[in-house]
Amino acid sequence: MCLKVLLFFPEPTDCSRFFRLGVKGASFQSCEKTTLCYLSSWVCDGNNDCGDFSDERNCPDKRKLKCPVNFFACPSGRCIPMSWTCDKENDCENGADETHCESKTCSPEAFQCPGSHMCVPQRWKCDGDKDCPDGADESVKAGCSETCNDSAFMCHNGKCLNETLLCDRNDDCGDGSDELNCFINECLNSKLSGCSQLCDDLKIGFKCRCHPGFQLKRDGKTCVDIDECTTTYPCSQRCINTHGSFHCLCVDGFELSPNDPTICKSTSGKEPYLIFANRYYLRKLNLDGSNYTLIKQGLNNAVALDFHYAEQMIYWTDVTTQGSMIRRMRMNGSNMEVLHRTSLSNPDGLAVDWVGGNLYWCDKGRDTIEVSKLNGAYRTVLVNSGLREPRAVALDVRYGYLYWSDWGDNPHIGRIGMDGTNRSVIIEDKITWPNGLTLDFINDRIYWADAREDYIAFSSDTRKLFLSQDIPHIFAMTLFEEYIYWTDWETKSINRAHKSLGTNKSTLISTLHRPMDIHIYHPYRQPEVLNHPCQTNNGGCSNLCLLSPGGGYKCACPTNFYLANDQRTCMSNCTAKI
Repeated sequence: MCLKVLLFFPEPTDCSRFFRLGVKGASFQSCEKTTLCYLSSWVCDGNNDCGDFSDERNCPDKRKLKCPVNFFACPSGRCIPMSWTCDKENDCENGADETHCESKTCSPEAFQCPGSHMCVPQRWKCDGDKDCPDGADESVKAGCSETCNDSAFMCHNGKCLNETLLCDRNDDCGDGSDELNCFINECLNSKLSGCSQLCDDLKIGFKCRCHPGFQLKRDGKTCVDIDECTTTYPCSQRCINTHGSFHCLCVDGFELSPNDPTICKSTSGKEPYLIFANRYYLRKLNLDGSNYTLIKQGLNNAVALDFHYAEQMIYWTDVTTQGSMIRRMRMNGSNMEVLHRTSLSNPDGLAVDWVGGNLYWCDKGRDTIEVSKLNGAYRTVLVNSGLREPRAVALDVRYGYLYWSDWGDNPHIGRIGMDGTNRSVIIEDKITWPNGLTLDFINDRIYWADAREDYIAFSSDTRKLFLSQDIPHIFAMTLFEEYIYWTDWETKSINRAHKSLGTNKSTLISTLHRPMDIHIYHPYRQPEVLNHPCQTNNGGCSNLCLLSPGGGYKCACPTNFYLANDQRTCMSNCTAKI
């Protein structure tokens, strides 16, 4: 995933920083009078991406472009995503995107963020954290302070008055403030109003507004650009903020969908599909739910699973009170073998390290995270303290980290080097029963689902809750392209929704038994890590070669063995005593 940079203008902005976006063949140029950057394909497209019109000068054709499929055309000619329509926010200049819309509300147990489809638990209101995109859950709209609502006028004495009683020659306030300065149109004089863009005249006073893509500063008058890329996350991959709007780009191996330029689609030629555990079966399912087939049957209680795409292998845990096992076989059903059957209690999470050739799992009965080679050899315990109910594990082999979820007495999401170093808790606030866990390698995000609070959220630089309705008991989840997929115990179903907006939610299939773990089977879910030492002669290690944070590695030994002075060879404790 690399970006070929051909030309940059160092002033006023160094656009070479966009090299890190990993978009192949893209060359950004700097705008003349703003700090924004643009692509040559954005020149003369009718959009003022720079904010100073430097990308729209000397254009041969001034005709408006036709909006693509799945985009809504505003009367002005501006194109907005269909997902922005009927979201209670006027994105078109005249509000045309909000006409003929049915009312959409949250459940009584949730607070609906104004101007969006997002719902947050009532107990999150007025707690000091802005959970709504615009922080409305900490505002007057959420009842966080004693003041008047938007449809009321606040008298000078603090009394709230219905706006219909203003300027009616009656002193309804009791201090006469509802009859002062009536019917003066301050909007006729921009110097009087101070509004930088739009102005709405009121019976008493006025209110400043902004064009779509902008928001008011705290002074209530000045409009500034909204960085959609860091607030609403509209793009499935890379996002470039522009003046009043944004552009989406794709990394190598993907291309923008012709039907929706916010979505990146795979160009690999390999068909992706879902694989999931269904207690007595392992099954696969097309991403649209159209083809539902069997991989393996006759299991006792298949819970966790993962795969090794290059080797065409599938791994799973079979959990029973009589004795649990970790197994593997080829995707065609051949070569089935048992990897572990002793000292296992309740292995709920499983993850394949396709670079180092190792297998990681968590056991909520033993309160451990353990590792062995993919063939089951050289088993050892990586974490044996501080865990209560470890549920899921996920690996980021690019950076050498393992993530886990724990819904015990101190529920949290943790992170540790795949070699057992650099352990930390990364999420512990507003989390009760973290079940599902998956990683978005392209956007560097960690996704988790809370089966008690009934929400799905992700975290990169900031935390964003994007789905909190009709998800009664998530167990596991995975993602690919623009969708996140999950299994639900209560509805016994597999579902999907947009991975950052929460839109286009649908049920792919309902099953007879509780669906357990789930993965997307595709090579892009196991990206290559080129020239890693563990890939050549096992890094020189006699037993385990474990990836370390930062691209290195560490040799490790199975239980009851230790590393010799060469830090490569494992020796048994018995040998040490001789």
